[in-house]
Amino acid sequence: MLNGMSTSQIAVRLPNTLLAKVDELVASGQADSRADAVRTALEHLVQVTESHRVGRAIAAAYQRDPVGEPDEWGTLDMLADWGALAVMRDLERQEREAGLSEW
Repeated sequence: MLNGMSTSQIAVRLPNTLLAKVDELVASGQADSRADAVRTALEHLVQVTESHRVGRAIAAAYQRDPVGEPDEWGTLDMLADWGALAVMRDLERQEREAGLSEW
């Protein structure tokens, strides 16, 4: 798992009750060692913290620019209408250039 990774060793003091739980994890095969259990727990903490940070950033963006309210680009409906109108105008131009009559 750590082969080839740059690592550092740290010293951590844990309450005996917590260490006993870590030892149970190792004994049951849920962790390879005490160090593995601590590393896994820290990786999980970092992942959850980052996920919460991203979630808060997304929520803040929706508060700043609520869905369905126009922004500097207008509304999504307006953009869809503009896109459909552009396609229809292009099709009409192609029909005219091909000598086809209007419906």
